[in-house]
Amino acid sequence: MPALLGVGFFLLMGAASLAALLRYGELHSWLGYIQQPYLWRVVRFSLWQALLSSGISLLIALPVASCLVHRQFYG
Repeated sequence: MPALLGVGFFLLMGAASLAALLRYGELHSWLGYIQQPYLWRVVRFSLWQALLSSGISLLIALPVASCLVHRQFYG
């Protein structure tokens, strides 16, 4: 339950920030900005980079975590 409160808090803060940004601009200017191909190339690259970074981190972390689980040590 506390984890859901934390997630809800961050979602609420993100929505409030977006609402504040949208409040200070006109709708047609935001629509023109969203339709730019450069923006979508940047978004696509960012998502691809995040996916690759997460995948590579998992490829390294899972074997290390498995080794640590099967090993007995104090600490």
